[in-house]
Amino acid sequence: MKIKRQDARVGHLVSEDIMGMTSVPLIMKGTVLTDQHIKALRAFNIQELTVESAGDLLKATPPAQQGERDERKVESTPFLTRYMKSVEDYKKEFVKWQSGMAVDIAKIREILLSVLAEVQESPTLIHTVIQVQSKPDYLYHHAMATALLSMLIGKKLGIDDTQSTQLGLGAALSNCGMAKISSIILKKERPLTEREFSEVKMHPVHSYKLIKDSPLLKSETKLAILQHHERYDGTGYPSREKGDRVHLYAQIIGIADIFHAMSSDRLYKTKQPIFKVLDIIRKDHFGQFPPQVVTGLLGLISGLSTGTGVRLTSGHQGKVVFTQSHSPTRPIIKLEGSEELLDLSKQQDVHIAEVLS
Repeated sequence: MKIKRQDARVGHLVSEDIMGMTSVPLIMKGTVLTDQHIKALRAFNIQELTVESAGDLLKATPPAQQGERDERKVESTPFLTRYMKSVEDYKKEFVKWQSGMAVDIAKIREILLSVLAEVQESPTLIHTVIQVQSKPDYLYHHAMATALLSMLIGKKLGIDDTQSTQLGLGAALSNCGMAKISSIILKKERPLTEREFSEVKMHPVHSYKLIKDSPLLKSETKLAILQHHERYDGTGYPSREKGDRVHLYAQIIGIADIFHAMSSDRLYKTKQPIFKVLDIIRKDHFGQFPPQVVTGLLGLISGLSTGTGVRLTSGHQGKVVFTQSHSPTRPIIKLEGSEELLDLSKQQDVHIAEVLS
């Protein structure tokens, strides 16, 4: 039966291909509509669609399960094997901290260096790091991913190799204080209460206390660990420092932390498309980070060369044909199987969900 777009509901089963502005179906026959599909219908100004009986609403695959399916699609490579081992090694160290053992900073450095060289040589590997996720092991993936992101952003800002290693260590250890937070809170699958969040907000202080006497970390690295949740505009914690009183390392770790957290599946929150996260950081977090730090992250993640394969939130795949300086997160895409082009700067409800190659 034909229905108007405004009557489309989550769970409707599409019975005919829905065509957009190209020869490739916007939504294919047999698709169970989700919120994202309905947003795409609005974005592409689709007026009508054909679905099975309006009473037959089906259950679409939950976003979390979609994320798990995406994880299994990640092609196994020697780098991915080494990265996954680094996450497992970090997890073993974290468990030791939970039992009261001291932080072995030399070991964390060894774990970090096991994957660093490849990522520095091929920065696009960071997209593999972002894509590989596991809800139960989020904290350990987050530590390694934030460290690698921070080091690459630092490189964009001209930080040398020696400083970069310290920056990476600071990022990897910024959440070591989470080991002092109740495991009940860490494993909770619902949003935290105000009291629980207040406890979590103490983790920078716990982290600092765990590493403050180490001769292997420079003073600026220790400060960055303490300050990584402070913000340039004074809205952060634990001390509401602002402006240049927040060390550059802390600003870099902070933006890497936010970016990876928002683009990851967590126990109580599903991930958002990475380029949507970049847009959110540019707009909703404006003023929380110095412009050069935001530019560093944008340059690292959105600097897609011509021909790079991407998957869109609409479900389409395509290749980048042109990156627009005025809208770096929204390039022009040539859709797979079509000669027509899609300008993402004019389709605000469609984002790049994943970088494929």
